[in-house]
Amino acid sequence: MIWWRIDFAFLKKMLQLEDPRNYILMSFMARTRRELYAIAVQDRLSSKKRIYFSLISLIDLGFRKDSNTVELPSFLTYDRLAELSNTSKGYTSKALLELREKEILISNKKPWVITDVKKLKNLLDADSLPNLF
Repeated sequence: MIWWRIDFAFLKKMLQLEDPRNYILMSFMARTRRELYAIAVQDRLSSKKRIYFSLISLIDLGFRKDSNTVELPSFLTYDRLAELSNTSKGYTSKALLELREKEILISNKKPWVITDVKKLKNLLDADSLPNLF
């Protein structure tokens, strides 16, 4: 276990010295605001759309093969995706089966591949979720 004790007076002094225009704090605030907004949006979605939302969120961590095809990160499993989308593993596998049948996802081997990002975003109706994707 590592225990960090932060001297806030020293931290404040160093931030004033090293970052007089508050770029570090503004960057942190912007990132935190975006993450909280994503959580709020995801909580209002149905279970299936939460799975789509999680897949779309993982696109940034994947490898783009072309403009509409993405290899998802190799750490992605049914369990992890279910955890990210707050659904059961069984429900997640059923939702992914539908994506495979629509030829949007290839998940029979690692890494999983989203073959049509636009179709996946249309299923989520990502246009109604501004500033996230």
